[in-house]
Amino acid sequence: QPAIEAAAAAPGGGEVWVAEGNYGEARLGNTNGALMLRDGVDLYGGFAGSEDHRDQRDWAFRRTVIDGSTARAGQPAYQTIWGANNCRVDGLTISGGDSSSYPIYDNTKVAAGILNDLVSPTVVHCIFENNTAYWGAAVYNYESSAQFIDCVFRQNTATFYAIQNNFS
Repeated sequence: QPAIEAAAAAPGGGEVWVAEGNYGEARLGNTNGALMLRDGVDLYGGFAGSEDHRDQRDWAFRRTVIDGSTARAGQPAYQTIWGANNCRVDGLTISGGDSSSYPIYDNTKVAAGILNDLVSPTVVHCIFENNTAYWGAAVYNYESSAQFIDCVFRQNTATFYAIQNNFS
């Protein structure tokens, strides 16, 4: 999260390059345990850590996992990621979110993987797996035109829909 915030503070936003590994740290900046994307900041996974250019990464071989399974003070994040506008999420595995047990219906009972609430990110080369929610276990788009390109969805469990789009 600190790297995303630093990039968001720069004029015009920027890119955050994430090295392969499992990122399941506690995210205490919000009560949902989510990694909060910011407008104009792109998030790329699949780096070894020695690259000079983004095209040197290998997102398919160097798995970069944003893991929500313990991100909320040892409990699963209600959403693993909150989307943003004008941003790209590329080469990540998004897993471990669980909003199914939250007692009140609002934005915390949906979208254990990524919640796009009035925002429209572009999501490319991502894997959504092992997310559980009442609605939209992998993805919940509310008044969103999010784009998903070359993504894989597996082992996501929802009471109603694993991917949910609501438009009004």
